[in-house]
Amino acid sequence: MGSKKNIYDVYYIHSSDVSSNIPRFPSTGMISTTGKVVVDQLLFSPWLINCNFAAVQFFRNGGKFDLDLHKEKLERDFFSTVKQAWTIWPVANFIIFSIIPYNYRMGAGNLVTAYWSGYLSSMSNKTQSPPSSTTPTQQQSTITTPNNITTTTTTTTTAATVTPTSL
Repeated sequence: MGSKKNIYDVYYIHSSDVSSNIPRFPSTGMISTTGKVVVDQLLFSPWLINCNFAAVQFFRNGGKFDLDLHKEKLERDFFSTVKQAWTIWPVANFIIFSIIPYNYRMGAGNLVTAYWSGYLSSMSNKTQSPPSSTTPTQQQSTITTPNNITTTTTTTTTAATVTPTSL
């Protein structure tokens, strides 16, 4: 008879077995670090920002994706968001890839991600504000004196409607 295996032996995977199979890029040299940052910023950052904008638009519209609305959003906010990402992430990633030990990189990246998630959320939920308009309004008032003299006055006012915009 063959040896009996208990369920623990069949389903348990030692963490050392898993981590030894994960490809690592441990080099912290200037060329290696610069390459990692460039790949991250040119390939992943724009793609993830686009996906974030699309997902927010999809869920805000009740599960319906409007390509024209997404194009408007990209035209209006995409490059400013990518520029902001390029002011934060290259420096953060360079520090993370070159100075932070491999085992602590995820935690260090999560600290920067906490700020970035808030900024990206505000950009994703930013809606186009309607242009300011001035609309004249008329108000009529009638005054009756004790001597039964009635005076009607019409007042026209112009009020500016300004809607504040978020980040």
